[in-house]
Amino acid sequence: MSRTMFFSVDAANLQNLQINNQKAFAALESYLNDIDSPGAWNNNQGYKYTHKDITYCFSFNQSLVRRPRKSDLKKHAFEIFDPNKNPLGKGGYGIVYPILGTIQFEFGNVITRPPKNKLVKIQNHSYRDQSHSVLREYQGLLQAGHIAVKPPVFVEDKESKFSYLIMEKAEGVVLERFINPVKRLDLSEEIPELNLIHRIEITFAILKAIKEQVTDKHLIHRDIKPGNIIIDFSKSPPIAKVIDFGFVLRASEQDYRRCGTRAYRAPESFNPQALYTAKADVWSTGRILSYLWGDKYTNYYISRDKDLDYVLEKSRNELLFSEPELELYLTNEDKSKIRACLNAMLIVNPEERVSIDEAIKQFSQIDFEKYKRLKQFTNSELDLTDYDIKLRKQINVIHFHLITLQRKEQDLRDRECFDATNAMSRLVSKLTIYTNYLEKNPDPFLIKRYQDCCIKEVNLANLTLKNHRDALWLVAELSTAILLLGVGYLFAFGINYYYTGRLGLFSQTRSEKMVEEMKSSVLGIMAGN
Repeated sequence: MSRTMFFSVDAANLQNLQINNQKAFAALESYLNDIDSPGAWNNNQGYKYTHKDITYCFSFNQSLVRRPRKSDLKKHAFEIFDPNKNPLGKGGYGIVYPILGTIQFEFGNVITRPPKNKLVKIQNHSYRDQSHSVLREYQGLLQAGHIAVKPPVFVEDKESKFSYLIMEKAEGVVLERFINPVKRLDLSEEIPELNLIHRIEITFAILKAIKEQVTDKHLIHRDIKPGNIIIDFSKSPPIAKVIDFGFVLRASEQDYRRCGTRAYRAPESFNPQALYTAKADVWSTGRILSYLWGDKYTNYYISRDKDLDYVLEKSRNELLFSEPELELYLTNEDKSKIRACLNAMLIVNPEERVSIDEAIKQFSQIDFEKYKRLKQFTNSELDLTDYDIKLRKQINVIHFHLITLQRKEQDLRDRECFDATNAMSRLVSKLTIYTNYLEKNPDPFLIKRYQDCCIKEVNLANLTLKNHRDALWLVAELSTAILLLGVGYLFAFGINYYYTGRLGLFSQTRSEKMVEEMKSSVLGIMAGN
C-alpha cells in the first residue's frame, strides 16, 4: 500500500517545489501533463496522483487550466488565474478572470512567464451545453483578428462540463461604465470627464471599430452594446475594440435565433424567424451613439418582458442632448445633423437603414472641428482671471433670482395655480442646471449659448405665466441678469471665433443687434407678450 504525501502548491512559484522536493516536482509535472488528468484544477481542492508508487495529494493556491502550446501542440502550457479575486466580468455568459501567469515545463525545469494582458472566460455547460457558442466565438475572434485568442479548452466529467476560452485582454474602460452617469461616478479618478470632445472622438472610434472589426470581416456581431465595447483612452484619439463574440454570425449564414440585449436589438431580431444582416449591427450602434449623445440613460435598461413596440418607443430619441453640456455647446444646426445621422441608423426597415459606411460618411460631414478649436483656444490663449471673477459675481446674482423664483413657485402652488406652478418649476429646474454647468465651466464662448437656452425656456414659461404679472416681473429681472452676463468682455475678446474660427471683434452692427435683442426679450417678458 502506497503512502500519501500532501503538498500545498504555489502555482505561480513552482520553482520552490522543484528546489525543495524534486520527487514531488517530477510527480506534479507528470500529473499536469497526463492526458487523463482533469485539464483544469480549482484552487484549494485536493488532487491525488500516484507516481512511482507514491501517492501525492496536490492542493493549489490558485487555479490552473491546461492548453496546447502554439509552438508545439504536443506540449502544454498552464494558465494561472485566481477565482478568489474580483472577476473582470460576470453574467449569463459566464465569468471572466485575468490570467496571472503562464507555466511551461522544459527539459525537467519549470518556466513561469509573467502575465501578458490575457484573460480566461469560463462557462458552465453542466445544465445547458453551449459548446457551439464557445466555438463560434473563437472562430469569430479569429476572423475579426483584433483580439488574439487561443483554442477553447473543454473539461468535463460525469457530473459537469466547463469551457475555458483564453484571449487577449482589450486595454481600456468598458463603454457602459463611462457613459452611464451612475457607474461613471465609481471611475471618476480613473477616467477622463465625459465632455463634448470625448463624445465626438468616441463616436468615430465606435463607428470605425464596428466597420473594421465586424462588418469588413463579413461578420454580424448581434450583441453590440456599451458593455461589449472597450475604449482605450491612453491613445489619442481614443480607440475602441469590440468584445464578446458569443452571438457572432458569419454574414453568409443564418440561424434564426432571437438574441442580443433588448435595448439594443434591431427590430428584425424580434421576428419569430429572425433574419440578420450587417444592418442589425448598425441599429445597435445607433442606439449606443444615441446614449452617448445625451439620450436619457433609463431608455437603455429594458426588461426582457417588454415587446418590440416598447423598445421602439424608447428608441425615438426624443430626449437627445438632455445633458447641459450638449444643450449649451452644440449649435441647433449641429443638433439637427446629429439627430438625422442617428435616425438614419434607427430606421425600422433594415433595407432603408443606412450601412455602417454611410453612417460614417454622414457623421464626417458635420463640422466638429470648430468645437475642438474652441476648446484649444479657451484652454491656451485667454487669461480668464478677471473674466472669471466678474462672471462668478454675475452668476451669484442669477442664483439669487432663481431662489426668488422658487419661492414664487411655492406661492403659486399655495394658490392652486397648478399650470403656472408647473411652468415655474420647469423654468427654475432647467435654468438651475444651465447655470450650475456654466459656473463649473466658465467658458466665455458658452455665454451666448447659455443665454439662448435660458431665454428659450423663459419664453416657453411665459406662455403659461402671462396672467401672473407678479411672476412675470420676477422672471424679467432674472432675464435681465442673464442677458447682461459677460457683456463687454465678450465683445472685447471676439465671440465670433465660435462661429468663424477667427479671432477679432464683432462689428458694431452685431453688437447693436445683440443689445436690441436683449431689450426686446426683456420688454416682451415685462409686457407679458
